[in-house]
Amino acid sequence: MNHTEKLQQAIRELQRLTGLPFEIRTDDLTDLDDTIERLQSLSQAYRNANRKEDVIRRWLSGNMADEDFFAYADRMHIDRSGRKALYLIQFQKEIYPEITLVLRNIFPDSRTWILPYNQTQILVINHISKHADPVLKETAYQLLDALNTELMEQVQIATSAIAYHTEDLPGLCRQCLQSMQIGSIFYPDRIIYGHDELGIGSILYDASDETCRAFIRDQIGDRFLTEESPAFDTDIKNTANTFLNNNMNIAETARQLHIHRNTLLYRLEQIENETGLDIRNFEQAMIYRICSMILLYVK
Repeated sequence: MNHTEKLQQAIRELQRLTGLPFEIRTDDLTDLDDTIERLQSLSQAYRNANRKEDVIRRWLSGNMADEDFFAYADRMHIDRSGRKALYLIQFQKEIYPEITLVLRNIFPDSRTWILPYNQTQILVINHISKHADPVLKETAYQLLDALNTELMEQVQIATSAIAYHTEDLPGLCRQCLQSMQIGSIFYPDRIIYGHDELGIGSILYDASDETCRAFIRDQIGDRFLTEESPAFDTDIKNTANTFLNNNMNIAETARQLHIHRNTLLYRLEQIENETGLDIRNFEQAMIYRICSMILLYVK
């Protein structure tokens, strides 16, 4: 193939990728090799900037308008049909190719998008078949088991609401990212964060730092903002949460925690002595729980 043929081939490839017409007059060129190389570089740069993964990621992150994405999707044969469920998977270290392969085995449907979102997060946008009943929590646990078993990876997973329309996906992606942040801050003992299970954490996340600090000052005092207190150490908080989750039942809480009833009562008294809150009273128990979550947040 001579230089002129290589040049025409490079021009045709750039036209195919961009859909734009180009014309280069060879009589104006002094270095055909350099021109061919530049055209090939342009084609490669366009490919890199317009890979399916990159296009979807730019759209989901708000850097591409819906109409532009839909035009790309039609041209790149990206399937936009059906309902979608989103799973944001947070890894403790940088992701690597084998992770994507394992996820593809779990979600073999080509209509499911598996998208490395950043260095430590992968977004799975799962296509839900027409007659399937989506069970997000169950699928999230299956993901956990597979990643733990096959790759020995400890992960956290955030789920969103179901997307019934493609244009809902960017908003639900933001919902997943926010759920991961809220869950990591306020519920460090959990590993799956459903968007509808974040409760008080969702409210506190939107509260200002000063509002949170004012609540601590008003309810239990300034010193808890700067000093460590046994009333909020891990064991005591776990005891308090288990107590509340068991509807303040002393016997059942002691059984679940594998401690003596007197040990449980002693821990509850520690909380009252330190904070002035008797968590055997429901209202004061709620204040304690909110204070413990705020302290995680502000510290």
